[in-house]
Amino acid sequence: METFPFTLVSPEKILLEREVSMVVIPGLKGDMGVLPNHAPLLT
Repeated sequence: METFPFTLVSPEKILLEREVSMVVIPGLKGDMGVLPNHAPLLT
């Protein structure tokens, strides 16, 4: 299964940094899934 680097950061530090195959992000209008080769995302 293809993976990509994922980094979760706060203003103070890196909270999580690892290779993942998918990330699911909760949002106000529902969940958003991110798979390999997705456009870079910063929120």
